[in-house]
Amino acid sequence: MLNSVSIDNQGTQPWQHQPDSGLVGGDLLPEDAKNGNKNAAAKWPNAQVPYVISSSFSAKDRQVIASAMAMYHQKTCIRFVARGTQKDYVKIVRGNGCWAVKGRAGGGQELILGDGCVSRATVVHELMHALGFSHEHQRPDQKKFIVRVNMIDSL
Repeated sequence: MLNSVSIDNQGTQPWQHQPDSGLVGGDLLPEDAKNGNKNAAAKWPNAQVPYVISSSFSAKDRQVIASAMAMYHQKTCIRFVARGTQKDYVKIVRGNGCWAVKGRAGGGQELILGDGCVSRATVVHELMHALGFSHEHQRPDQKKFIVRVNMIDSL
């Protein structure tokens, strides 16, 4: 299982406290080296993602989570839907750090939002992982697209 992650409120981002947690990029369970899931079984059917939100979140926290989901509804075909009887779904729970399972993993998969993680930007980011995306800067083909520039020599 994952190591415990301590979070403080010293002005740093929550995921910056997680480098030794065994998580990829500090907030993603390891699974493969691809940026997006090409495995059809890891995709959410009909672009609908059933979810439940733990009762441990305050009304304000729930509003932030809903706002993050609304951004997807406004800008994409992805729809987060309250879980009915769906077998596969995202469980948004409190825990240590902020991290998610990449793509549809089967059953109830956790998306963890710990102290300092309930902001719209962080929730959008973790939902992106639950949809099946990794970090762009950790793509296996990143060297094809990233150009290193020495800014000191350029001045």
